[in-house]
Amino acid sequence: MLVDKNNMTNKPYAIFTVIVGNYDTVKQPAVIDDRFDYIIFSDVPIVDSGIWQVRLVDYESKKQWLKARYPRLNTGLVLSEYDASLYIDGNIQITSQYVYDRCVELADSGIEWAGINHQGRKGIYSEINAIIGLGWVHDYDVLDWYCYMRKDGFPDNMGLYENNIIFRKH
Repeated sequence: MLVDKNNMTNKPYAIFTVIVGNYDTVKQPAVIDDRFDYIIFSDVPIVDSGIWQVRLVDYESKKQWLKARYPRLNTGLVLSEYDASLYIDGNIQITSQYVYDRCVELADSGIEWAGINHQGRKGIYSEINAIIGLGWVHDYDVLDWYCYMRKDGFPDNMGLYENNIIFRKH
């Protein structure tokens, strides 16, 4: 079932995830907070969505990974009716009230973006090496990006975020 955005509640916050091509399964939150709407962007029907509202990924691409990234990267467009949102990967389940309280705290403090530091790597070059080593090369050539950034002088120690949990103020 898809939800009409015009019939949404007037809640200030959204928790959202993206599931395309049945890559992940729906994880119901163990703790629910009435200040938040729960939204799944998907390109396939989700029969048992529970608390989650299902919205169509409004981006056409034969590349599933690119389609999955559209709502994540265009949050201000796809969730413009909210003051702030928290993206979580489809394989993450909310198990604590802390997540909600931290989102409200970030929004109230004026923070516009927050993420989690990568636990294993500290820079883009080590990430590219890991991608190549794991065979996670998608439809783009990470070696081209590696060479471009090196040539352009992009520093090796800029830090790296996980991007599986992303807070945004809209």
